[in-house]
This record gives sequence, structure tokens and C-alpha cells, in this order.
Amino acid sequence: MSQQRGFTFLELLVTISIAAIIAAFAIPGLRDFMRANAVAGAANQLVAALSYARTEAVTRRTYVKVCRSADYASFSPTGTFIPSCTSSNGYEDGWVIWTSTSSSATKPAAVADVLRVSGIDTTGGITIRGSAASGVADLVTFSSTGTSSSAGNIVVCSAKGWGDGSTAQVIQIGIGGRIQSLAGNDAAQTAVNSCTPS
Repeated sequence: MSQQRGFTFLELLVTISIAAIIAAFAIPGLRDFMRANAVAGAANQLVAALSYARTEAVTRRTYVKVCRSADYASFSPTGTFIPSCTSSNGYEDGWVIWTSTSSSATKPAAVADVLRVSGIDTTGGITIRGSAASGVADLVTFSSTGTSSSAGNIVVCSAKGWGDGSTAQVIQIGIGGRIQSLAGNDAAQTAVNSCTPS
């Protein structure tokens, strides 16, 4: 007669208990990793948009602007709708990249002025807020030489908030037009310590 092999109920119970303990330690770390990854992705998208705007300003020899826009998704290059540069939130609502012959223009004048529109997936509660004091809260302008009319910080945060800065990114825009992204907890020189820069 052959002997049956398998797990006893006690062995199965111990194995499930060990797996549950390991999962209890791993899940919070995985959640933080996913938040940090989503923040880095959103920051990279905005840095790419700002870099594109700066390059186009130099190439076209005119002003190119990036503004936050809640209605960017309604834009079509073949349509008549011109997206507005307004949003009750920050850049997380989306943004518009457009050209202008005036340094003081605050919105695109025509459909042909709009170069690109974009947005991010904000299902993870990501916020992207610019510094109002430095003038990058609503609009970033690059001149034909690639310089920016205002220097400041744009902060990308997860739903977790600033915390220790580990799930945040600070995008620095220099007056010379230089754009760089720093991890929140590595951005001590930016004097930013919250998701809403002053």
C-alpha cells in the first residue's frame, strides 16, 4: 500500500501565517515605491515639456510659453477651440505649450499658436504646484535666447504629501532657462519643504 504525501493542516497554517507576515512588511514599501515612481514620471513629463518649450523658443526665435490648463483635452489642431490658461488647481490639470510675439501674453491668441497640449494621470492624487512668488505658478515663459522671464520651483507631490520629501520632486527653473529636477529629500538648496511652494 502506498503512503500518501501532502501537507498537514498545521503545516499549511504556519506557511500561510509566514506569508501574511512577509506581506504585511512588503506592502507599505511597495506602496511608497509606486508613489515615488508616479511622482518621478509626472516630474519627467513636465521637465520634458519645459525643455521642449525652451528649445522651440530658440528655434523659432520667439517667446514660447507653458501654462497650466484645465481644458487642454478639448483642443484639436484642426478645430477652432483655443485652450485657456486657467486652472483651479496646478499643472496636474494639464498644460499648453504655445508661441507668442509678446512677452506679456497670458494665453494663446490663435489655434496656430498652440504647439502641444498635455496632461498626466492624476488618479494617484499627484499635485504639481508652482511658486506664486517667483511667477511660475501659472505660466513659464522662454525667450528667443532660451532664458526664462522668471526663476522658481515647481513641486510635484504624491497624495502622501511632503513627509520627508521621499515621494516628492522639485523642478527648478533658473533665470537662464536651466531646468532640473531634484528628489524632494535631496533638494535642500531649493528651500522647499512642502507641496505648496511660496
